[in-house]
Amino acid sequence: MQMPAVSVIVPLYNVEKYVGECLDSILAQTFTNFEVIVVDDCSTDDSVKVVESYMPKFGGRLSISVLKKKSNGGGSIPRNRGLELSRGKYVFFLDSDDAITPTAFEELHKIAESFNADVVHCEKLYQVPDNIWHDAQKRSQLKADITSRTEV
Repeated sequence: MQMPAVSVIVPLYNVEKYVGECLDSILAQTFTNFEVIVVDDCSTDDSVKVVESYMPKFGGRLSISVLKKKSNGGGSIPRNRGLELSRGKYVFFLDSDDAITPTAFEELHKIAESFNADVVHCEKLYQVPDNIWHDAQKRSQLKADITSRTEV
């Protein structure tokens, strides 16, 4: 099996309402040399079932790891578990209640390769109100929220 260029790590905890949209945005990528590692932090809703329903769509590129006990550490412990399982040259962290644009992996991979970069990141953020989360037409009309950007 070929090593993926990108390992996408998605921590999961009680997001059955959003995780399908997250996975759809990954499936829509123009760049396809990636694996997806979802790490469940003991969800009590049907989040895992939603992810499992997507497995056939990913053709073997989606895996689920379930932590044995709740980490209570936010996303850091699931992300670290995802890193242990990752095989890609690059790692992309995506929260399970977020979605990405269809060219995100392609653009970031191209930049990383062309500059031999260790780290690349995005700055655009779109705040999506719950009432239009599942309406792709309305979401496509949103403008980037640059007021919430934080400099480090």
